[in-house]
Amino acid sequence: MTIRDFWAPSPGPLVVHVTSPVGKVKAIVDSRLRHAQVTVETGEDSGRFAEAVNDTEVTEEQVNYGRRLRVTVPEVRPVTHRHAGATYNFGENGTFVGGMTFGSGIQATSEGDVFIGGRKVVQDGRVVVDKGTVVGGPAATITVTVRLPRECAVLLSSTSAGLEVVGDVAAVGVTSVSGAIELGGAVGWLTVNTVSGNVVAERVDRNVSHTSVSGSLEVLAYSGEAFESASTGGTIRVTATPASTGVLRANSVSGDVVTTGAGHLDLRTSSMTGRARNH
Repeated sequence: MTIRDFWAPSPGPLVVHVTSPVGKVKAIVDSRLRHAQVTVETGEDSGRFAEAVNDTEVTEEQVNYGRRLRVTVPEVRPVTHRHAGATYNFGENGTFVGGMTFGSGIQATSEGDVFIGGRKVVQDGRVVVDKGTVVGGPAATITVTVRLPRECAVLLSSTSAGLEVVGDVAAVGVTSVSGAIELGGAVGWLTVNTVSGNVVAERVDRNVSHTSVSGSLEVLAYSGEAFESASTGGTIRVTATPASTGVLRANSVSGDVVTTGAGHLDLRTSSMTGRARNH
């Protein structure tokens, strides 16, 4: 296992901006803390993921909206092997072998051996497991854990890392391709731009801005002033509280749009081939 720990130089609320291409980011609010703490880890003792952990940079800077703590995990170095005319390219999101794509967790050697989940399935270019054998195992990954004082904001820029927030935060902003987003406390402002990541928010108190191609959005308690969600194929579900005001826009091309308790709002919801309804 490879672990690095960091601490924010200055005390109090700040914006934590995590850039991590893969893995998982978990933000935990602890009212006892004065300084934000960051832990970056992988199960590898050495190798590509361990290198990315060791090369992680954390810096604090003053920006126009306050203090920002930047956590930058570099791209995981790809590994390429060539054997018998085939190219094995192992990246953090998968493995490309001679025109076919496999999931992560696969290893190959220059001698033509291929391992999946630690088990040898090809030796010297020949399959050595029985027909129908199912093999697999956990792939290496990177986990970023951020412990925050109260009234902080969390930003994530990623390809496939998921985000989990435990506790109340001022704002959450995510830009990603995929990766689930789970918000287990109150969020002031929620801004998400994702291709296929699903979002579940327990509570949003101010604004929601959400765009996605196929990812879904569910807000269990919305008390804000402006809600806007647009998705091509994802489902949009929101439960409004009596404290919510203003316009609620939710549009999907083929996904369902379901609002609950939103009759007092200016509802502008639609779906071309799905269903749009308010309970």
